[in-house]
This record gives sequence, structure tokens and C-alpha cells, in this order.
Amino acid sequence: MLAHLRNGETYTDLTVGFGIGTTTVLRYIREALAVLATQTAGLSEAITTAARKALVILDGTLLRIDRVGMASGRDRSFYSGKHKRHGVNVQVVTDPTGQLIWVSPALSGARHERGAAR
Repeated sequence: MLAHLRNGETYTDLTVGFGIGTTTVLRYIREALAVLATQTAGLSEAITTAARKALVILDGTLLRIDRVGMASGRDRSFYSGKHKRHGVNVQVVTDPTGQLIWVSPALSGARHERGAAR
């Protein structure tokens, strides 16, 4: 299900393309994310690694997500006014060569990057 993560393919596109149901697509994406999460360092290990580097880069990005309009308004925390779309905010720490050191958990898209970095 890396097609969803890399190319932003929607669940509908994946169900048609792979000939599987939406529930299966959702399960596969969750399983893929769980596998990817085990490959990253914990925060304490990342801080130790970053302390040994002369320079690290912290950058945040909004990852677009599909949200169905909710009459209750509970999806508003995922809406980014800056980008005018729903998403989750993720912070990434790398070294200058682009080697991944740490990725934050997904935060709501309404969270400002500076607040997310803290």
C-alpha cells in the first residue's frame, strides 16, 4: 500500500486498482504504517544521534488526508487553514545528507509547525 503513501492514491483508486475492498485497503495501509514505524528510532535514540552530528535539519510538512465532511465539526482539528485542506502535521529530523533520524507521530493538521516542533 505504498502507492497511497508515496503517490497519494485514494482508497477508491486502490480498491479498483488492486481489486480488493475498502476495508482491506485500510487494513493494509495500517499494517504498512506499523512496519514503517518499527524502522524508525525512538526519540531518545534520535536525540543521542542528533547530539553527535554537527548539524541536523528539522522540517515539518502537512500530509493530505481524505476527510468526509462531518456535521458535528469534529474534523476541524485536521483542517489546515494555511494549506486550505485536511491533513496531519509531521515533523522530520534528518542530517544534511538526508539520512532520516526521526519522524514525529502524526499531529492534527490545524497544529502550527512551530508548536508541533516543540
